Amino acid sequence: MTRSQLSGRLGAGLDPCGAIQVPFELADGQEREIIFRLGTGRTLLQARELAQRLRRPGSARAALEKLQQYWKHTLGTVRISTPDPALDVLCNGWLLYRPSPAGCGRAVACTSRAVPGASATSCRT
Repeated sequence: MTRSQLSGRLGAGLDPCGAIQVPFELADGQEREIIFRLGTGRTLLQARELAQRLRRPGSARAALEKLQQYWKHTLGTVRISTPDPALDVLCNGWLLYRPSPAGCGRAVACTSRAVPGASATSCRT
């Protein structure tokens, strides 16, 4: 929060992301809502129509609620519990964010076997 500008770093091995920075100041107790509208269309016309639609009052709030519902559904669809908490985090979280190859649907398969004195767990997408 103390930087006056973004680092501008990019390259191999760095996490890819987009970043937007807008400086502003708030007085004590002041609140401010800042909305960034990002989108794409298959054509320039579609992109312009999307931009017009997102300018309507309440459209940002509605889009955010729709996105929150999507992730709640996506991340809540598969729930596993294994003897390995790290594997649970991997299968119940990170792998669900992972993009699928060639636009195929996502699938996560996890198995856990426990026998006296040993257990084995595997998870794959």
